[in-house]
Amino acid sequence: MSSFSYYWKFVANGNNPPILTAEQWVEWRDEAIKQCDKIDGVQDLVIEDPRKCKLRPEARLCAPGENWSSDKCFTSAQVTFLRKLYEPFYGNNGTFLFPGFGPGDETITSLWFATFAPQYTVDWYRYALLNDDSWTVEADFNLDAVDTANSIDPYNISTYKDLSKLKASGHKLLTYHGLADGLLSHENSDRYYESVVRRMGLPSAQLDSFYRYFPISGLGHCTTGNGAWYIGAANQYTGAPATTIDPEGGVLMSMVKWVEQGIPPKRITGRGFDANGQLTSTKDHCKWPLKNTYLGGNPTKKNSWGCS
Repeated sequence: MSSFSYYWKFVANGNNPPILTAEQWVEWRDEAIKQCDKIDGVQDLVIEDPRKCKLRPEARLCAPGENWSSDKCFTSAQVTFLRKLYEPFYGNNGTFLFPGFGPGDETITSLWFATFAPQYTVDWYRYALLNDDSWTVEADFNLDAVDTANSIDPYNISTYKDLSKLKASGHKLLTYHGLADGLLSHENSDRYYESVVRRMGLPSAQLDSFYRYFPISGLGHCTTGNGAWYIGAANQYTGAPATTIDPEGGVLMSMVKWVEQGIPPKRITGRGFDANGQLTSTKDHCKWPLKNTYLGGNPTKKNSWGCS
C-alpha cells in the first residue's frame, strides 16, 4: 500500500517532471528539521516525535518578485506539493489507505519522485494482480486500481491480522521502525501495533509478553540518520569494525536474551556515528507506546533521556 500512495501523489502531480530539484529537496529537508527539531526540548537535528510535528511549507513561499535562485523560496505549486506529501492517502469514498510521509529524511523521499515507481511494485500489478504486462502507472493507476488490488489480495498478502497463533506458539516478535524513514511511513508500524491491541483485546502490558515495538528516532530507512540510529540491525554499517561495537542492547542480542533467557527488552540501545565511524551519540530507545523524553544535560549521552 505504501507504493500505491507514492503513485497517487505522483499521478496527482499530472505526471510532470520532478517538481523539486535535488538542491530544493535538501533545502526543504533542512527546513523541516528546523521547524520541528526543538519540539522535544533540545536542538540536535533529530525530530524525536514526528507525530507532533506540524510542518508549514507556506513559511518558505516566495513573495511577489522572489524566486528560488535569489531567495531560496518555493513556488505556490511546490508548497502545495509539499503539503500533500505529508497528508494521508485516501481512497474512493474517503477510505483511509495509508499514512503520509514523516519529516526528517526528505532527500530519501525525493527518490520516489525523481526516479518514479519501484519496478517490483509495477510488476506486482502486472503479473500477480492483473496478468497484464501492458499496465503502467502513468496510464492506469487510479483509486479504482487500488480497490481492485485490495479485493484480489493475492497470496493473502493483507497483514492486519491478530497474533493469536504467535502468542500460542510461545514465539516472540520484536519490531522497530526509523522515525526519520523517508520511504515507508513509520506511522503504519504504529497503526499495526494498535490494530493488534484492538483485534486481540489485549493492553500493551499483556501484549508485551510476545510482541514489542520500538520506534527509533533519528533512523532513516533501515540505516543511517542524524540520531542514535545504529541498533545492530540488518543492513546497518557504521564504517567502524563490527568487533569494536558493543552488541549489548542492540536488536539481535535483545531478541536472543528474550528467547533464550526470558529477559524481554525494555529499551533498544542506539548509537550515532560520524562519517569516519567515530561514535558521536548513544540513546536507549523506548518501547512503544512510551516516548523518548529529554531529561536535560548533554543530548548525545543516553543518561540524558528517559521514557514517558
